[in-house]
Amino acid sequence: MDAETSWLILAISAIIALVAIPRRGGLDLQCIVIGFAIVVLLTFDGCIGEEYDPGGNPALTMAKVSDARRRGEAVEIRGICYSSCALKLAAGNSLCVSPKSEIGVHEVRDVSRHADYTGGVRDNLWTGFFEGMLPACARDLFNARHGFASGRLAVVSGNDVLRGCPTIRACPLQ
Repeated sequence: MDAETSWLILAISAIIALVAIPRRGGLDLQCIVIGFAIVVLLTFDGCIGEEYDPGGNPALTMAKVSDARRRGEAVEIRGICYSSCALKLAAGNSLCVSPKSEIGVHEVRDVSRHADYTGGVRDNLWTGFFEGMLPACARDLFNARHGFASGRLAVVSGNDVLRGCPTIRACPLQ
């Protein structure tokens, strides 16, 4: 079995373990599994496409961002970037934001059916993880709009991010 397949199996196992842990399993156990999943996903070196999808899986988004940083590739936010796509803001020096972009976040919710976000309940652990991954300046912008306080999408413009976060650079015009 090659290394890429091994890492993929480890990543999938970590995600399955996280989902399988019952709520009463304890915060310590959940934190350990989340930590393991993050380490696996951030070091995973395969199956990462060149395009980033708005929304989607936060773990996959973080893996894509980490892979781009490791390779020295730019991470760009252009156009509409909602939900887990906003985790691109954690890309550090690799990041650029288009002034015309729209970036939106919301709390993370546990749902019984995949398409039933509004019927889900707030997941404090994952919401805190998501919020904690963002640079403080971006987190402040979203918190001012109650971005992690409800299931509603809180949107900020690329201009807002560039004004509020002076260390983030603007993407070159295309």
